Amino acid sequence: MVFCKTRNRTLIPKLVWLLSICYYELGNQARGEEEWLPDRPDVAESAFVVSTGRFQVEMGINIGEARGEKETGIITPFLFRYGFYKNFELRVGGLGLIRDEGKTNFGDLDLGIKYHLLDESTWIPAIGLIPQITLPTASRDAGSDSVDPRFFLTFDKDLPLDFAIEWNVGFGYIDNPEDSGRFFQVLYAVSLGRSLLKPLTVFAEVYGVSKVEPGEGGSINTDFGLLFRLSKNVVIDLGADFGITNTNQQNIFIGLSFRL
Repeated sequence: MVFCKTRNRTLIPKLVWLLSICYYELGNQARGEEEWLPDRPDVAESAFVVSTGRFQVEMGINIGEARGEKETGIITPFLFRYGFYKNFELRVGGLGLIRDEGKTNFGDLDLGIKYHLLDESTWIPAIGLIPQITLPTASRDAGSDSVDPRFFLTFDKDLPLDFAIEWNVGFGYIDNPEDSGRFFQVLYAVSLGRSLLKPLTVFAEVYGVSKVEPGEGGSINTDFGLLFRLSKNVVIDLGADFGITNTNQQNIFIGLSFRL
């Protein structure tokens, strides 16, 4: 009897200790699961990849028009992401269905890989690399007629007061069918976001390209919006986008992202 009582006194604290460790680890995993955000809806891509073996879908609808014109256009951008190896993901995306000037077409397809090169530290941002090609899959002259390569450097850094900044620098070698030649294009984007509540994040961004076409200047756009986490694996977003220079486009967008 004495032996049994001593054993129980030892066993109960051990069980409590073991359960507390399990609870702590599960809590850490749950908190880790909640940290993800999609690459949409801003133009800037994050430096982070989808976990190995996970599949992520990001899609939306953009409705817009050129200022001063009554014609409304619609695009349905999408991005499929699959973590196929540690720090690597496969990316397949594009503009999806394009409704413009009364015609509906399917846009070009973007195929790429993202590599998470470096984790964030005190003074150094997280860094990622995205080599990408655009395949001429568009119908009825809705895209390029050739393969266009692009390469992006992506950066992420946490800031005080729950702010975070994300910026990209990209380079493209773009075909210009009308001029029967190619030209180099520099792409850039800077996005500032802040977590307001646990499920809510707001952002504002400036992005642009160095050249729209050969012999023309670049364009600058701005967008802003919010992302709301419906569950640990589902995020919705909405916002608006406006042209600043060399473009008079304006649109609103709404999107859905989830992972499996």
